[in-house]
Amino acid sequence: MPGRSRPLWVIPPAKDIESRDEDLKESMRRVRRLIREKLRTQGKPVPDSPPSPHSLANSHPLSRELVIGGGEVIDEKLSCWMLNDACSTRVTKLNLRGIRPAEVEAMRFVSEYTTIPVPQVYYVGEQHFTMELIKDETLQKAWENTLCVEDRALVVHQLRHFINQLRTIRSQDGAICSFGGRSAVDARFLYVESGRSPLRPSNDFLVSDMLDDHEIVLTHSDLHACNITLAGFYPESLELVRPFRGAGWTNGFYKELLNIFPQRYDAEWLVETAFYQWTRHGR
Repeated sequence: MPGRSRPLWVIPPAKDIESRDEDLKESMRRVRRLIREKLRTQGKPVPDSPPSPHSLANSHPLSRELVIGGGEVIDEKLSCWMLNDACSTRVTKLNLRGIRPAEVEAMRFVSEYTTIPVPQVYYVGEQHFTMELIKDETLQKAWENTLCVEDRALVVHQLRHFINQLRTIRSQDGAICSFGGRSAVDARFLYVESGRSPLRPSNDFLVSDMLDDHEIVLTHSDLHACNITLAGFYPESLELVRPFRGAGWTNGFYKELLNIFPQRYDAEWLVETAFYQWTRHGR
């Protein structure tokens, strides 16, 4: 924002195990209070025998509290799932492998220093964080079902404005990394963090036509129409190239993506597509 000092990134102090456990207990106490309050406002008694929770809820005490209290598992992927609370105003992301601090820090940073709408983060634990629940229809559904031509043009204009804001936030020393200077994450390898490229020297021909002067900027990293998440600092081409890998080409949003960015990255797209196909088959 004009006239305001903007830090390059924010790294919170590490918490010891005892304080992390206390964070989890406090989150569970908060859930219980919200459940009791919700039941009282609806005039419903607290059940003596709660229903059997979702199978994934048994893997973590906080998720069990949420589901028993009337919450709902709204998304699940491997050891990570999203649960809304009984009040349907907040959503908790739970990951048994641990929450990546860069994800939360990037959301808070963008919320404070740009005009991009980002869900407010309320509580953060070692394996979970709770944020504002956005109930609006996803762009993937709205693009084909409810948006007229004028609305679509407005969406494209707004996305271009948001992307331009992200691109003013550059990585320190040009490093490719997650937010806070941590290891970069490559979603092609199930979100494995690594500081080294998996490309072999024999595959150098793949990248021979790619530009080597990309700006390293704050990147959404997965601009599919159903996603609103933030990643870290990556080459500027990634923002446009990545959504076209396995995209739903029948959805008109992906055709409009070309109008959001000032430059095409055809060579980068070919490399991304080839690399994705090869690594999927273990090459």
